[in-house]
Amino acid sequence: MRQPLRQFAYRLAYKLGWINVDEMLDAIPAGMLADWIAMARIGLDVDGWRQAGTIAATVHNEITSARYDWTTKDMPRDAMQDETSYMPIEKQAKPKRSKVNQGSIDSYMAMAKRKYK
Repeated sequence: MRQPLRQFAYRLAYKLGWINVDEMLDAIPAGMLADWIAMARIGLDVDGWRQAGTIAATVHNEITSARYDWTTKDMPRDAMQDETSYMPIEKQAKPKRSKVNQGSIDSYMAMAKRKYK
């Protein structure tokens, strides 16, 4: 696969959850695809977040280690951060719980037992 646009399309399809790359390309307007390409070029995709997170974690860790060196205190184990601490996370929706009326269930079960005895 030597076409850079096709390679990008496969990466984008993976990120967006498309199985068929051709269907994805048919569904996305040309202007939107151009925007996705521009965002990837300047690094504002997921890989860009990892890069920004790595820089932020490095700065944090350097400041933290210098602060503890100056004060001669023992550094807590959780003082150092990794890049994931500075990356946005997708919060998964909690499954909705429906309230169950146990009385209705019991009466339905009693009716079913009478009917199918």
